[in-house]
Amino acid sequence: MKADQPIGIFDSGIGGLTAANAILQHLPQENLIYFGDSLHFPYGEKTEESIRAYSIQISDFLLSAGCKSIVIACNSASASAFEAVKAHVGNRALVVDVITPTVYYIEKHLHDLKTVGVIGTRRTIESKAYELGLKAANPELQIKAMATPLLAPMIEEGFVADEVSRIVTKKYLNHPQLQHLDALILACTHYPLIKGDIEAYYNYQVDVLDTPTVIAEYIKDKLGAKGLLSTTPQPEHHFYVSKMTDTFQHTSQLFFSQPFQLQEHNIFED
Repeated sequence: MKADQPIGIFDSGIGGLTAANAILQHLPQENLIYFGDSLHFPYGEKTEESIRAYSIQISDFLLSAGCKSIVIACNSASASAFEAVKAHVGNRALVVDVITPTVYYIEKHLHDLKTVGVIGTRRTIESKAYELGLKAANPELQIKAMATPLLAPMIEEGFVADEVSRIVTKKYLNHPQLQHLDALILACTHYPLIKGDIEAYYNYQVDVLDTPTVIAEYIKDKLGAKGLLSTTPQPEHHFYVSKMTDTFQHTSQLFFSQPFQLQEHNIFED
C-alpha cells in the first residue's frame, strides 16, 4: 500500500456519500473511489449470504482500482460482511467498517451515557452488532435498538426534510422503545440527512451522533498510524453505481456538497 493510492468506499446506495463527504472534509488530499450498489438496494432486506457476496465482489473492484483502504460505508454490510471482507482482502488494503468507529468513539468520549438508542435497517438491528460492541465496553449501558426500514428507501427517493420525511420519522421515533435516551446512533449512512428532524423531535436534548464525522476521524487516525495519509495536491475522485437512476442522480447531490460525476458500472455482469 502507498499513500497516494485512493480510498475505496461502498454502500448499497447513496447513503455512503455522507461518509465520503466527511472523509474529504477531514482528508482533503485523498483520492476517492465510491461505489453505490443501487442494483441491489437495500441491503437491509437481503440475506447475510447475499450481502457478503456483493461486498466481496465490490471489494475486488476497489482492489483492482488500486485502493489502499476499503470503507464499508453501509451498516448492513458492516454487520454482515466485515469479517468476510477482511479475510478476503487480507493485507492488500486496510478494511474499515462503520460500526467499530462508532462503538470506539462512545467508549472513549461518552463515558456518562446510561441509555443509547440505535435505529437502522432490519439486518443491522437483528445482527445486534452495536449492542454487542457497546456492551463489551460497558456492560451497564442500556441499549434500545429498533429497526426503521422505511427511512433509507424514503431518503433514497428524495423525501428529505419535507412533510413526508417528518411524518415517517416521527412515527418511528414516537415508539416507546425510543424514549428516554441519552444518545441515539443513526445506524444507517442514509440517516444523517434527516439528522435535523431527529434532533428537533427530541428538542435537542438527545445527542444524535454525527457518525460520518466519527468514521472520517477514525480512518484518518488509522491511515496516519500506517504512514498512508496522502499529500496529493490535486486529488481525483471517481463515483460509480451499479445501476443508474434519475432519482439516484438527483438525490445524491443532497448528500455530497462537492460537484461530481456518477458513472454506471455493473461489476456483477463482468
